[in-house]
Amino acid sequence: MRTLVVDDSRTMRRIIRTTLEERQGDAPEILEASDGVEALQLLRNEKLEIDLVLIDWNMPRLDGLGFLKQLKLVSPFREIQVIMVTSMADRASVAEALRWGASDYVVKPFAPEVLQEKIRKVASRIESRRSAETQVILRSMVADGTTSDDRAFLDQLPPDLVEELRAIATPRSHDKGEILVSPRAPVDALGVVLQGEIEIVASPPGPGEVRRTGDCFGERSFVSGEPAGLTILARTAVRTLALSRAQVADLSRRRREFGYALSRCVTRSGRPRGQAPAAPHGLAGRLETMPMADLVQVLHICRKTGHLRLHQGNGSASLFVVDGEVRHALAGDIAGEEAFYRLLAWTEAAFAFESGTRTDEATVSLPTMTLLMEGLRRVDEGRLRNRPSDS
Repeated sequence: MRTLVVDDSRTMRRIIRTTLEERQGDAPEILEASDGVEALQLLRNEKLEIDLVLIDWNMPRLDGLGFLKQLKLVSPFREIQVIMVTSMADRASVAEALRWGASDYVVKPFAPEVLQEKIRKVASRIESRRSAETQVILRSMVADGTTSDDRAFLDQLPPDLVEELRAIATPRSHDKGEILVSPRAPVDALGVVLQGEIEIVASPPGPGEVRRTGDCFGERSFVSGEPAGLTILARTAVRTLALSRAQVADLSRRRREFGYALSRCVTRSGRPRGQAPAAPHGLAGRLETMPMADLVQVLHICRKTGHLRLHQGNGSASLFVVDGEVRHALAGDIAGEEAFYRLLAWTEAAFAFESGTRTDEATVSLPTMTLLMEGLRRVDEGRLRNRPSDS
């Protein structure tokens, strides 16, 4: 969890950093800023995906409340958790911070265990959301996977992406004959062979498939979340890399080449090389675990073409996307961009994506990212209007 600590007091930043380090163990990812302006500058860096901000209320240039008000403009599509650290304990100030999007608050001076408990609760929400988002991204990558590539996984990636993957993945060494993946065991990391050979043996035993340097392994079970149905063992002494779900999701969001390469590898897995790929699986879930804005972003990032159906009680709605761009939206009797804005406010619904399905209707002309920004602005305005008055 990458955390940003914002306070004009160097001493207070050190106290909060120490509290974070005691909770998270060795080398937590902690960034610091001396005020709201510096914090927003850090958040504008697309490579720095901040999960949690701990920010003081009273600071020069831009205070904590001003930061909250500008946060949506800087990061409109990413829900960043914010804990206010303040000496103002009055009810009106706290309510104002929560009204503008703060997740929680802690009053100075505070005991370390109080702040740690606040962070634990927020971290739990972050992890739950990230897990759901990651699973949808992984499933989305293969929802319409109809092409494969017999080249090794790393050979399909540009050199700079290979170097980044090597830098962030966990290196592992295995002796000859060691089992890397067992049948019916969960596969929680995507494996990549750096050196040596592995063998994939189906259950029941049959002819094994050998994979060598640059190949990935365990990809189908890793993406689907289902237990492995085969045995993977080291045919020689091997060195491998392990990528976590969060790392795979992050790379897929930032570098489309990564998602495409993994999708092609999953498409070819489980069949002899050269054989036609199997029919793709659909993408389905609920907005309670994957909010509408995030779902639309996943379809956009992965450049999906198809029909997204949503069901909420007795109501239903549809979105048609072409290469990740929303082209038609329908919610009840409303069509077009207004229908999309209405759907963006839905928080409870089942969804299912039919890959490849098209329509001749074209009721949306705005780019998807522009649609999302305008829709989220409207959703936020609606929440602020509907909040009870503090008076």
